[in-house]
Amino acid sequence: MLRKIFLPREIAVDQGGTGLAAYAVGDLIFASGATTLAKLADVAAGNALISGGIGVAPSWGKISLTSHISGILPIANGGTNSNAVLNNNRIMISSGDAIVENAALTDGQLLIGATGAAPVAATLTGTANEIAITNAANSITLGINRAATLAANPTFAANSYGFGTTGFVFEGATADVSEGLLTAADPSADRTWTLPNASGTLALSNGALTTDNVPRWDGSQFINSNMWCNTNAGVTKIYLGSVAAPGSYTYDLEIAGSFKTTKIYHASDARWKTNINTINNALDAVLSMRGVTYEWKKDEFKDKNFSSGTQIGLIAQEVEKVLPELVNTGADGYKAVEYANIVAVLIEAIKEQQKQISAQNTEIQQLKADNKNINAQFEQINNLQKQMETMQTQIVSLNYLLQNINANAVK
Repeated sequence: MLRKIFLPREIAVDQGGTGLAAYAVGDLIFASGATTLAKLADVAAGNALISGGIGVAPSWGKISLTSHISGILPIANGGTNSNAVLNNNRIMISSGDAIVENAALTDGQLLIGATGAAPVAATLTGTANEIAITNAANSITLGINRAATLAANPTFAANSYGFGTTGFVFEGATADVSEGLLTAADPSADRTWTLPNASGTLALSNGALTTDNVPRWDGSQFINSNMWCNTNAGVTKIYLGSVAAPGSYTYDLEIAGSFKTTKIYHASDARWKTNINTINNALDAVLSMRGVTYEWKKDEFKDKNFSSGTQIGLIAQEVEKVLPELVNTGADGYKAVEYANIVAVLIEAIKEQQKQISAQNTEIQQLKADNKNINAQFEQINNLQKQMETMQTQIVSLNYLLQNINANAVK
């Protein structure tokens, strides 16, 4: 006969059980006594099971390099391969198959390396009359020596330079006591100077510059330009466009050539001109042109510095169709009108128009005179008409009188 066997909830250790009623995933079971078992709950990732020692329960924890690991950690595993005791404030260097500490550094020292050799501690040193170096705790200060003077005959390294008390000192190809000195007055803004040449003079040109000429830079040197400037009795005058100096300076600004500006005086002496002809059909030209009001495209052409507000003038393309002599096209394709010379066209146009007006006035006066004669003739006709009417009345009266006389004669 079969019978049910009822077991207790937890089977004791001595009966082949654990004595534990429940577990969680990851729990570990260990002997907590001679006849008892216990569970070690799981913990976060990265922890290891660490022995507490003989007769002591294990626990989860982090591996300690000082408590749980013995021996020397190789370089390949992130160690130094050395068990030497380290001092404070030392720099570690590689030495053979180990990493060891370097000798202590003094104030301002640096480690200077060499190929295939261990670095060594060294102190930076300056150069007399050029660079001054101050080594201190945790700092190195570099300074420019500004005490050199030509009178003290300083010596610089060949092809070097330095600062002096009165300027910039240059050393040539030979390191000796002969140097060049560049000095300048206190500038009011940033300035650039060309260094002196071998003779000690300022290198401006490969030839002499002409008096009154304003030199220009051609990319490597200053040479004569086509600009001349002369000051006489406190008045400065400028002449542009001539290779040779002008014979005289007449105007504040005189230009031999064409240019574009906002105001101009034109040379107009008859002795400078030939093939002089009066402008024909000037009135037709003026009638073909159009005066306009407009505004400059300031935002689109900011570099032109155009004026703001409404302007009055002409359209170059329209003028060019009528008087091309007054329009110039620049290298950039934009056109300009020589407004001043339009005056000559306007003068002849006014004269042509005045001739027309004078002719019309003469014709009107003639018509008025003819009209006056016609009115006088009309007046004479009216007078004759009145006389005829009077004579007609008299004739009627005479006829009536004659009829009465004839009637009386018959009786």
